[in-house]
Amino acid sequence: FHVTGVQTCALPICSYLGLDPGTEKTGFDFQSDRLCPWGGECDNEGMLEIIADHMTAGDVVAIEKVSVGRVSGREIGETIWWAGRFYEAAVRTGAKVVQVHRNTVLAHFETKKLYKPNGDRMNNDAALRQRLIELLGKDKVPTSSHQRSALAVAIVARNQLEGQ
Repeated sequence: FHVTGVQTCALPICSYLGLDPGTEKTGFDFQSDRLCPWGGECDNEGMLEIIADHMTAGDVVAIEKVSVGRVSGREIGETIWWAGRFYEAAVRTGAKVVQVHRNTVLAHFETKKLYKPNGDRMNNDAALRQRLIELLGKDKVPTSSHQRSALAVAIVARNQLEGQ
């Protein structure tokens, strides 16, 4: 499998795995109290291997839940299909699986409260990036928007499960 944009010390055994599923690639981010963060983008078949090889009982896999409107195309269907495959792979390892809706992530980080210098509200991706920089520091925020989304999903899941 092929992983791009990896920022890692070593392949860790993780506590939290956040996923931003896509039709062919998935953004991912491992978070752990014991080990350095690890993430990037991975082809979907490779993500199945990462889940099977590195997740165990007691770990958490947080998957960004896909929103479906009245009209949905092939890409939405394909992304939902992969999210389901990731769910099944994680359940087989004994990991807890949590679905986190994109709107829950945006509300958690209060992205609607951020404005550009000209007074216009920031778009969701820019606002989320800014909130992650405020929380973690610029050097710890991924450059890939998919990995950033996966990181935010992992943080929200962790905060929800740990009652923060």
